[in-house]
Amino acid sequence: YYCYCYLPLLLFIYFWSFSTCKDYEYHFIKEEKTWSEAQEYCRKHFTDLATVNNLSDLDILCDQVQRAQFDYVWVGLRYTCSLDLWYWASNRLVCYQNWDSKEPGHGCGLAGAVKKGTAEWWSFSTYELVLVPEQKSWDDALTYCRKHYSDLASITNPTQQTWVQKRVQRAQFDYVWVGLRYTCSLDLWYWASNRLVCYQNWDSKEPGHECDMAGAVKKGTAEWVSLDKGDVYAFICSTKTHA
Repeated sequence: YYCYCYLPLLLFIYFWSFSTCKDYEYHFIKEEKTWSEAQEYCRKHFTDLATVNNLSDLDILCDQVQRAQFDYVWVGLRYTCSLDLWYWASNRLVCYQNWDSKEPGHGCGLAGAVKKGTAEWWSFSTYELVLVPEQKSWDDALTYCRKHYSDLASITNPTQQTWVQKRVQRAQFDYVWVGLRYTCSLDLWYWASNRLVCYQNWDSKEPGHECDMAGAVKKGTAEWVSLDKGDVYAFICSTKTHA
């Protein structure tokens, strides 16, 4: 049978062992979670995120993924930097493969998903975000995130922008710090992770170009604004799986 949870969230697939001629069965969940959250859910309620062992398994998944409202569905694929290989959440090696021609990626914090339409496998970051309600200056927020998580959040694509937007709406105040910072010496904005700002979602009057400025997301519109680094706001930390 197929199990559905009707929630307006991202999709993932897990399997549950049965004592039948086939010792596992796939189920389809409509619930938005990061890869790690999806795995935790699957292991709590069933067995694990889905493993794809052969073409027959892929055909079953392909049929189910077509019913998804989103383009990608998490499965149990994950990458380990220490061994430089992809493996399944069940700790099995990846023998049968169906990667897209541009895949797989090779970077810490990557996990695998199945693409709707083609059922090809794609790698995505297991990027996770945490809203910290404490009010801190930008520098203090950066220190806190690096001590307790990984870093202040970066927003490098529309998907991450959506994730940040959902968390900002929970804040009690109008602005929430993210990892945007400005350097006067180079006259540019960049992320605390030292990545350049390529994807942008600035307010129409932004960005500012003054020393001691940092970036925040505005509650309501989720547009980016530049504020004095000494101002105190809640903030969003990021964490990644470094397997």
